Amino acid sequence: MELFVLAAAVPEVDDASMAEFTEWAMDHVKSLRSGLPGARNAAMILPAPAGRQRPAGR
Repeated sequence: MELFVLAAAVPEVDDASMAEFTEWAMDHVKSLRSGLPGARNAAMILPAPAGRQRPAGR
């Protein structure tokens, strides 16, 4: 299994920015991996934006 941890400093973390960063992280990891799709090992992607957290609904 391949493990990718992608971290970034951001001013504020909320649901929308987390979703956007996660989508970017998945696309970025897909661009890094090569080979035949069925012949690759599994990958775990841990997006980790670091910033002031804003709880949902506030």
